[in-house]
Parts: sequence; C-alpha cells; structure tokens
Amino acid sequence: PKQSSTSLRAEVPGSFSQMEADPSIRRRICSPTALAMSMSRFENAPGWPETVAACYDQATKAYGVWPLAIQWASRHGVLGAVEVFSDWHAPMACLRAGVPLVCSIRFSKDQLKGAPLAQTGGHLVLLYGIEDDQVLVKDPAADSASQVERRYNTESFTRAWLNHRGAAYVLGT
Repeated sequence: PKQSSTSLRAEVPGSFSQMEADPSIRRRICSPTALAMSMSRFENAPGWPETVAACYDQATKAYGVWPLAIQWASRHGVLGAVEVFSDWHAPMACLRAGVPLVCSIRFSKDQLKGAPLAQTGGHLVLLYGIEDDQVLVKDPAADSASQVERRYNTESFTRAWLNHRGAAYVLGT
C-alpha cells in the first residue's frame, strides 16, 4: 500500500489466542484460530473450540488443511476461497469492502518486529486493516486473547507474506 495516510479497517470482533488452548495442540492451531477470528464477524458464528475441532484432518493429523477451513465456513453460510496475491491491489480492495484476510506468513529470526514468534516457517494471521505504514493484524500466537491485536511495519509484513507466497483465505457472504 501507499505510504501516505491510508486508513482501512475491517470490523473483527473476536480475538482468540492459540496459546490459551490445550498444550498438546496450541502450537498447531494458528489456521483454525485465525479462521475463528475471521468468522466472528458473522451472525451465529461457531465458537473457537468448535472451529479448531472441525479443522482437524484425521488423515494428516494436521489442523492447517485449508480446504477444511473453507468447508467449515461454508457449513455456516460463509463463502470462502484460497487466493494468492502478488501485490497489495486486491488485498486493499478486500479491506475496503470490510473483508479481512487470513494470511500465510513466514519470516526469519527477528524480521517481523513485534511478532509473538521470533521466526516461523509458516504461520497464519488475520489481516484486518492498514493505518499509515502499519498493518493491523490479529496474531493468534500471542500469549493471550488480549494481546492478539498487533501492528506490524507494512514493509516487513509484505516481505513475510507477499514476497513468499502471498497465500490467504478470504471469507465473505
């Protein structure tokens, strides 16, 4: 996005921390946790524990199987798609429409200042806005739900997201 005085924000009422889940799964559930936050903006959204359970893939023993996330959302009347972005044009359009994005990020040690993880080879966060030179993110790896709201430098976030794969799932109606 432009470095001028940009301000876009999608309303996302739910904040959940994967670190508040059972210790046996807490480091494996960023995908369903970010999904639950995104879905929290819809009436009759399922709860976070139900979303985590529904996104578990018995065959792979993983919680991050994206088609399961999209299927779970569709069961609750929410359409979704996995998209790959190469620049900020389409993500900005989503945010202007009030649609947050569940973004797949990866970064090396200390490359995303303020993140609860020092580094990651793959993590999902909910991008819900942009203000000036910062992106507004709900990062499920925070220690508690009260700490998931984060502001990351846009340039650093772009390197962590768009410069790697640019993958995200987008949920709307």
